[in-house]
Amino acid sequence: MNKMFENFKTMLGEISDDEKLELRTLMGITTPLKGTVSKTRITGKFIRTEKVYENNLNKQMSVLIKSLPSDREVDVTEWSKLSIENGLETQQDPVRIVTYYKKNLVEMGFVKQI
Repeated sequence: MNKMFENFKTMLGEISDDEKLELRTLMGITTPLKGTVSKTRITGKFIRTEKVYENNLNKQMSVLIKSLPSDREVDVTEWSKLSIENGLETQQDPVRIVTYYKKNLVEMGFVKQI
């Protein structure tokens, strides 16, 4: 097995960069862009959906859902200000709390990204 691996490494050293790129494409290997991770970053403006939330959500998530208006779009900064006005209690920066929960809220269907 080690001999086969050594032969493969030797073969890869002898092919051009274009051929290596074609081989990677055929094998389905993608090169991640610099500065990205496998998770999707959610940015932009948000609006509340009509989905009714259950009582099993934690307090901060409940306040974030209640404070997000369903009639207009808001960005993360405005959403955090509305959350503080609606009873969000935290020792951290409220923008950080909104940023932490926003992806989960979008995936759960409580919030829609615009």
